[in-house]
Amino acid sequence: MGLDDETASTPLRAESATEDLARQVEETNLAFLKTGAGSDEAAEALRTRRLVLAIAANYVFFVLVLGVAGAAFGDRNFMLAAAAAAVFGATSVVALARIRSGRLATATLIVGYGVLLSVPVYSLLMPSAHVGVVLLPIFAVGMMQPHLQGRRMAVTLVAAWTAAIVAAVIGEIVPDHGKLPIWLGATLHVTGVAAVSLLIMMQSTFFGRRLRDQLARLEATNARLRALTKSSVDMALTNGRLFRSAQMELAERKRAEAALDTVQEQLRQAQKMEAVGRLAGGVAHDFNNMLSVILSYATLGQRKLPAGDRVREYLGEIHQAGVRAAELTRHLLAFSRQQPIRPMPVDINGVVSGLDGMLRTVIGEDVELRVALAGDLGIVVADPGQMEQIVVNLAVNARDAMPSGGKLTVETSNVDLDESYARDHLGVAAGAHVMLAVTDTGIGMDRATQQRIFEPFFTTKELGKGTGLGLSIVFGIVQQSGGHIWVYSEPGRGTTFKVYFPRVVDLAESESVRAPPQASPERGSETVLLVEDEDQVRQLVCDILSADGYRVLAAAGPLEALELARDHHGSVDLLLADVVMPHMNGRELAARLKPLRPEMRVLFISGYTGNVVVHHGVLDEGVAFLQKPIVPDALLRRLRDVLTEPLAGS
Repeated sequence: MGLDDETASTPLRAESATEDLARQVEETNLAFLKTGAGSDEAAEALRTRRLVLAIAANYVFFVLVLGVAGAAFGDRNFMLAAAAAAVFGATSVVALARIRSGRLATATLIVGYGVLLSVPVYSLLMPSAHVGVVLLPIFAVGMMQPHLQGRRMAVTLVAAWTAAIVAAVIGEIVPDHGKLPIWLGATLHVTGVAAVSLLIMMQSTFFGRRLRDQLARLEATNARLRALTKSSVDMALTNGRLFRSAQMELAERKRAEAALDTVQEQLRQAQKMEAVGRLAGGVAHDFNNMLSVILSYATLGQRKLPAGDRVREYLGEIHQAGVRAAELTRHLLAFSRQQPIRPMPVDINGVVSGLDGMLRTVIGEDVELRVALAGDLGIVVADPGQMEQIVVNLAVNARDAMPSGGKLTVETSNVDLDESYARDHLGVAAGAHVMLAVTDTGIGMDRATQQRIFEPFFTTKELGKGTGLGLSIVFGIVQQSGGHIWVYSEPGRGTTFKVYFPRVVDLAESESVRAPPQASPERGSETVLLVEDEDQVRQLVCDILSADGYRVLAAAGPLEALELARDHHGSVDLLLADVVMPHMNGRELAARLKPLRPEMRVLFISGYTGNVVVHHGVLDEGVAFLQKPIVPDALLRRLRDVLTEPLAGS
């Protein structure tokens, strides 16, 4: 059966289901009336317990009264009647135990049959009390009636009727030879009649309450039935619409589940990239410390040797290898979003246009370059140099995907990403964006490759033909700039990388500013408080600064630096501190020293800042910072710049 057939038959099935439910309710009502079911079980147990306790109290009362009277006047029959009352009273104890275990019907029948069995015994022992004894079968049958059905009901009624007739006949025929005074016998007779009458009234009261409870429940059931009957027609009519709505909801749920699976996969990928980024940043930090020592001592060693010296050439090779290693750490920092940048308004069209000549050289003559730039492209806030690196890296990646030539398209446009797109792409905020797209007609990628292309050192190229960092750097720069990047590719059908950056309202123009070559810095004579926890790096910086005329106070950690600052009687012109150190970071140390040395300037050095002075790669305003690895000229030049700048607030 198709969905349309099921939809058409839904109202019929709903009407049939309604009729079945109504029939079931009617049958329940009939069973309710026939069996007396529907009472509150807890209330029924309480009523039964009270009635059994009242019967037990009567047994105890008559055991005491008959026993005392028989003993006082030497009446053997009264003594036997007291003993019989004690025996029959045991049925009350058994019944209470059954009530505790939840067997109310069994408890009621035990007590009732015990009362019936006591009738002939009391009649023979106390013929004059036949009026009260005759009432006992009536009480017993009334108490057991809710739990008697079929043949048991008939047998019990016959037994009760027979016991009542026997008690009445015995009372009229058999003379009473009791030794009790007439007044005491009459008193006991009246007491017995009163006790049985009270039990019958108590039983009637309980049954009246039960009947009222049952009638209230019956009325509530009938009210539900009337409401169900009244709404059954509406239910049958609306079920068709509900079924159609369910179909649409099911389709929407399937779409939502597919979208959820996509977002979860994106989240797993983002978490993996975040973990790899943290690892890369940590490696870069430690590597930068070692490179500082290698590069600086190689440079200092070259300066000590004359030109043409073989050892000088060896040191030059060491220095070149260190420079390449430093470039690798910068790539790792770019991926981990820890490379310090100074973002500014950037026109991506200007960046692409300025790289036109370089791109044509990079991709070669067998690749056709097509550039399509939007005329009204918005402005983004980013580092201009990093924007150039994105374009170049994506172009190089496209070239490598087209070994036999092809077409490379670079285009820009303004796009508005809606909430639907943002929901389907983890970490994307809806709103106005600038898009940079790089498309090639190369070999393409399968899905497994696409999931790993942004991982550091992952490459599909032959050994020695790539570091596997090009796309990782692009990913880190895009993330650091507040954007996001997506790849669309199929094997044999090329690849498109789309990069989205938030668009800003201010249409400020920007150009990449290239710093002119700088001369060697002037020698210094100031006092520098150096705080560096790496022994080799600390010794290296001491050697560089001392050789250039500076007085150096060296500390292996923040606590030692605080003691040096307190104990030193002269001035401290500059604090040169690593950012990440034990006990406290460089920024906290500078804040602690400021009250002691208000004239002191601060320059931070680090290979991995940990968001202390650089948040998401963006340098905090007014913070002087030098990225490791340290080389002598860069260190001395940056130190001189900071010392010659005016103090903040002066």
